[in-house]
Amino acid sequence: LNAVLAALDERLSPREFNAISSALCNAGFAHEMTTSQGYAHYEIQVVSPLGVLRIIDQLLIANVSAPDVIADSNASSSSAELVATLPADVQSKLPHSVRPIRISIRRYLAEATDTVRIANPYFDDTEHVLNDLAALPRRGVDLKMVTREVDVDNPNQSAVNAIENITGQLSDDERKHLFVRDFYDTNQHDKQIGATHAKAVIIDEQVAYLGSANLTRLSLTGNFELGVLLRGEAVPDLVAVFDAMFDYSRPIPI
Repeated sequence: LNAVLAALDERLSPREFNAISSALCNAGFAHEMTTSQGYAHYEIQVVSPLGVLRIIDQLLIANVSAPDVIADSNASSSSAELVATLPADVQSKLPHSVRPIRISIRRYLAEATDTVRIANPYFDDTEHVLNDLAALPRRGVDLKMVTREVDVDNPNQSAVNAIENITGQLSDDERKHLFVRDFYDTNQHDKQIGATHAKAVIIDEQVAYLGSANLTRLSLTGNFELGVLLRGEAVPDLVAVFDAMFDYSRPIPI
């Protein structure tokens, strides 16, 4: 296995390495070794060398046949892929095509190069989420977030803490790439009449996650959550909706 990985190492782009890492972790043949620098700096620890070799063999075969597959699929560039958060016993009984939400989102965050748009009402102190988000402005990627109840008398403390954690990791120049808005409306009796409830992550206007999961530890590792990864024609429409709500929402000073 070491010889195979060494031979691949010099030829893999970051995108290819992320794809292989996700496949190995999804199959349970490796585990993420996290760092405080975000997903782009993670390593993986192999726990089943033979299983890893089988996955790599399958990926190599798929890569060889890719030109034929692409030629046959050019007519339809749109797709929707199911992702989920499930108990380990349930996940193990499902096809590998049903990938964990956590790994899917973090993979695409690591690949972002231009703009990431996030709608998310609630956060917590899950370190890898906050570090991965902070890593975006540090790389010069614009991060636009719409959340709720930040700029109110009784704030959504989870969102306040998350924003402070992210900004605390950034220099003044890096903060220029972070934009936060608050959507939370009340009537004259201080009753809620509208608020951010959507959960969406849009990467570079190319791929988007839509689903039930908040960016919290429980939603990404413990709950029963469902979502889809969208590519193609639906993504520009989702960008338009997000940008309209972003413009409508109240800016939060950074």
